[in-house]
Amino acid sequence: MPIGAMALTDIEYASGIPAPILTFVQIQIAAIAKTYSDVDAIYTAAVGNREAEYIQAEQDARAFKAAGYVGTPSAYISGWATVKSITNQAATDAIIAKADALQTAKLSLRNTRFTSQAAIQNSTTQAQLDTAVATWNAFISTTKTSLGLP
Repeated sequence: MPIGAMALTDIEYASGIPAPILTFVQIQIAAIAKTYSDVDAIYTAAVGNREAEYIQAEQDARAFKAAGYVGTPSAYISGWATVKSITNQAATDAIIAKADALQTAKLSLRNTRFTSQAAIQNSTTQAQLDTAVATWNAFISTTKTSLGLP
């Protein structure tokens, strides 16, 4: 159900008193807030608390590739290669491909979030708001799929 169509009467306060029906502006604010939480959820699912590890693996992979895949790769590369039963070169290329995909997704998430927030904020009718929210939700779903996330 699009967020703009929610009356939110199913949500109750801890005391059991039904929550009030939100105004159109409150629903817009909630929809904009959801764009942030959706992006945060993708970052958490894709990287979690391992960002420093992934950055190091990417740096090491790019350095190993720049050296023509010659020499001893870092443990970030060889560890992945061992676990996946692939060559160090294949592991290097996989690490770089994953890093590039994540960077592309980050930029897309940022720019599409801005566009979607503007569409939500500029909505003047429930239909416009529902369309803006549905467009955002479809984008989030596609992004999760492209990153292999649930």
